[in-house]
Amino acid sequence: MNTNPAVSTPVSEKIKQIAIAKRDILTLPSEKALSAILEFSQPAALVQSFSEGDFYFLVHDIGPDDALELLALASFDQWRYILDLEMWDRDRINNLPATRWLSRLFHADPNRFVYWFLHDGMDIVDFYLFKNVIVQAREHDQDPSDFGDGYETLDDSLYFNIFDSPQDDFSSDDRERKKQFLLQFFKQLSSWDHIVYQNKLFEFPAIMPAEFEEELYRLRNVRLAEKGFSVRDEAMGVYQPISSGRMDQYARRKPAKYESASPQALSLYSTGVMDPDTLFVRSLQAVETEDILAELQSEFASLCNQIVSADGAPVRNRDDLSKVVKKVCGYINIGLETAAGIWEQTPDNLAASFLKQYLLQAVFQLGYGRAVEIKQRAQKWKKGSWTEKNHLPLSFWSEERLGVLGGLLLKRPLYFDNYETGVLYREFESIADIEKTETTLNRIMACDRLLSYMDFDLNPEVSRLLAANGLLNEKNLILTLWARRSLNLEPVADYIDLSMFAGFFDALWEKEVAYPKIRDEAKEDFFLWIRESLPAGSRDDIDTLEPVFMDLFEEVENELGNIGGGDIEPKYVQLFLLKPTLNEP
Repeated sequence: MNTNPAVSTPVSEKIKQIAIAKRDILTLPSEKALSAILEFSQPAALVQSFSEGDFYFLVHDIGPDDALELLALASFDQWRYILDLEMWDRDRINNLPATRWLSRLFHADPNRFVYWFLHDGMDIVDFYLFKNVIVQAREHDQDPSDFGDGYETLDDSLYFNIFDSPQDDFSSDDRERKKQFLLQFFKQLSSWDHIVYQNKLFEFPAIMPAEFEEELYRLRNVRLAEKGFSVRDEAMGVYQPISSGRMDQYARRKPAKYESASPQALSLYSTGVMDPDTLFVRSLQAVETEDILAELQSEFASLCNQIVSADGAPVRNRDDLSKVVKKVCGYINIGLETAAGIWEQTPDNLAASFLKQYLLQAVFQLGYGRAVEIKQRAQKWKKGSWTEKNHLPLSFWSEERLGVLGGLLLKRPLYFDNYETGVLYREFESIADIEKTETTLNRIMACDRLLSYMDFDLNPEVSRLLAANGLLNEKNLILTLWARRSLNLEPVADYIDLSMFAGFFDALWEKEVAYPKIRDEAKEDFFLWIRESLPAGSRDDIDTLEPVFMDLFEEVENELGNIGGGDIEPKYVQLFLLKPTLNEP
């Protein structure tokens, strides 16, 4: 990267060099990125060429207190963007981040801060002063001690007191930061123009705080809306699912030249953290028309911003942004794969043409609709399920099924990853995630129907207590009922005495085999019992449950295959309900 272009370099070449440098810098580690910017021949031009969003992430990657040199070079629009994102807690200004960021901007360049205050930032600073400073004018015959402790003056005429509000949870360091910032700011403003300083100290105490803050919030929302950040209530619309039959309502109009789009909506950070090995990214690479590609990039950045607004979670660094980008890409992938299935095409063949035809947000909502559809099925099933009617908690279902249900019953459904990629839950990323979750839900529903058809007694209070303690689940309940049937015991969800169970258990196994294996005859007896328990016409449930129970037999083989009936210790057996022996706690 050439960081020292010659003075005679044409303007177009300088712009190109800045663009190359900007892209390179966003790929560097934070400490190297700062050095590369400061060593560039025109660091101010380079810094101000970053979109407000990219600059915001860059500052956080480097560290706000370590990026003062960048803040000194930044544009006032970049300053305002940071304050718009950092100072607000919903519709109220939070005094603690306001103190930290205004202090940083001041110390980055005191003269520029005063100039910005007088020409662009007076509204926000005036409100901040109102919340943190009391001003008293001294009469010619008045003793300053009449004002009490804590008052200071620069001209023996106007006295100010920097106070702490009881609502502010300031540390001692933050209180000192606020005091030093305001003292130095007043001194800088006074040395700039003392009359202006006096006028400001007379003016800001007279503002109407409620109306003033409401107007600040309105203007902040207008600015952020231009960057794709809607008000949270409006941004929630991005989670409104749409079906494939409504996609024509979101057909893309013939794109205009890209000059009409907002370049500030583009984020090199967001595109830089995209996984190249996804259907969406591959489809972008297949788009030949620059106008459409630029429009798609702008839509993608705006869509990410909408998700940030809707979720309400702070996004301040590359990792935070990566989660948002991954979420958006995931549901776009699902939308593209869904469309491919409907139109009976391979996803790669359809994706690029589909993106050119439909708005990106609609593709996202189509994909998100698949997850919502499964969630709604889970909610509807749960209300009328056998487990709900018997007041059994969700913990009645074994780990994987409980995890899937837990993810689906959240306000916004999540995929149960079970730490396969390092997390318990994550966003849905592909149609495979949708199909796997749907398969598990179908199995849960089929198993619940099976239990509702079985003729056995269940003591709700005892079973609820056992399930809550992790001692009862769908696996050991079904296996126990089968064992009780085989032993001619009453069809009751209850423990089996070990002395009776040992004979049943030993009869399960093939003799003289290399690995423990349950006899085919025992499996056939089990499945005959299952078919007899289900009503006629339940072929779908039988097909759904067969792999569930084959896996269950394999689990029995793995966990209990090397134990003889006489060696079983009930407290260590999870797959059958066995009565504890007298010497067990």
